Parts: sequence; structure tokens; C-alpha cells
Amino acid sequence: MTTPVNADPSYDIQVAMAAALLADSAVTALVGQNVVDPLAAPNTSYPLIEIGDDQVIGTADQSAAGSEVYSTIHVWANGPWGRLVAKQIVDQVRRVLSEPLTLANHQMNSALFHSARFFVDTDPTDQGQIAHGVVVFQFRTLPTV
Repeated sequence: MTTPVNADPSYDIQVAMAAALLADSAVTALVGQNVVDPLAAPNTSYPLIEIGDDQVIGTADQSAAGSEVYSTIHVWANGPWGRLVAKQIVDQVRRVLSEPLTLANHQMNSALFHSARFFVDTDPTDQGQIAHGVVVFQFRTLPTV
């Protein structure tokens, strides 16, 4: 099956983020292969990285029809040191995704770390409380097709 050409840059960015995170040995040392779209793998164990929440804003000017994409990555970790583990994971995510990614149908002009927040949340699998990190990146892109 061929991958369809997608005009939405968030599609290319999600695919590239997952590939970059899974290719990084420091990330996989912390989460294994648990880099997921939460709809695709709802029963994945902790710790894990969820990708896929995006906001796409057009930046069309007279010369190009670009986009700014704000991508939100969620990090979940449990256990007695869950907050520290979540912070370690976010640090590695930040290191990996702060470099422009190679995209299939878009050119990435910049990859900017925007923010990170850490808090205790209710475990969505009803196992009590869990450390939750939320990191946001801003990516600027132009279409190539």
C-alpha cells in the first residue's frame, strides 16, 4: 500500500516525530517501543509517549502557503519516581524534536520547543495517579508538492 500524499503538514509531522523518537536509543531506553497514537494503542503500558494532538495555522503570504503546526506530546510515567521519569522522557523528546525533521510532502523550516508542563493526573487505566508531562513544539513548514 502506498502512503497517500497529504496536504496537511501535521500528518507528515506525526509520522516523522514517531520515526525520530523510535530511532533514538535514549528515548527507547526510557519507554521501549511505547511511542503511540492513543487511539491506535489504548492498552500500552507505562512509561509511554503519546503523539497526535495538533493545531495547524496557515501562514500564507505573497510568496508561499506555509503552515505553523503546534504539536502536543503527552508523556506518562507511573511508580514512586514517576515525575522524575516523566521529566527525563520530556528532556529526551525535547532533544530529539528540536531539530528539523525530514517530512514526506513538506519542507520543515524550523522546529522550536514551545513549553513543557508537569503534573499529577488520574491514570486513564484506573490505576490511581500518574505523572503526566505535556510538551509543545512549534514547527514551520512549506508544502513541497
